[in-house]
Amino acid sequence: MKRFLTTTSIVLVMSASAYAESSNVEEVGENLGQAAEAAGDALSNTAQEIENAAENTVNDVDQAVEATGEYISEKAGDVADAVDPTTIDVEGYVPVVHDSISAEDLTGMRVYNVSQEWIGEIEEVMVGTDGSVDGVVIGVGGFLGLGEKDVLVDFSRVSLMREGDGDTIYAFVHADKEVLEGLPAHEDS
Repeated sequence: MKRFLTTTSIVLVMSASAYAESSNVEEVGENLGQAAEAAGDALSNTAQEIENAAENTVNDVDQAVEATGEYISEKAGDVADAVDPTTIDVEGYVPVVHDSISAEDLTGMRVYNVSQEWIGEIEEVMVGTDGSVDGVVIGVGGFLGLGEKDVLVDFSRVSLMREGDGDTIYAFVHADKEVLEGLPAHEDS
């Protein structure tokens, strides 16, 4: 865009100086007017092209967000039968509202079953079109990260709890490690 405007300005200046030497001032004025009109038309066309490109980009982003939401729903459905959605009640722990925890704070959070046995950690957070957390990818199995498998779990099937008056928040699921390890692996797309 800058190059076009610079080139147009140079052409106008060169045209003006070449025609200024001419004795026909009317012709110079007419030619400058036509050149300015052509530059204005070109600028208008460029602005329209930018507007069209921006609109296409917005449409592409909307489609990508929608496809991501459909993917999460589809993959999280694999977990629906394996993870019991029953509210988890762990002695000594109090529930934490899902909306009070950011996606950033969820990432890396330790995940336990109702027997308070460590299952894995939240590796990734899947955010829906409205900005809410739809699902979490939990790394299960393996030893020291080797042989670990990522599984996608619908966030509604995860209970967030903190111990009494403590500040540390933990994630609990109503499934054991073997059940989660038996789920299909989540592949990044």
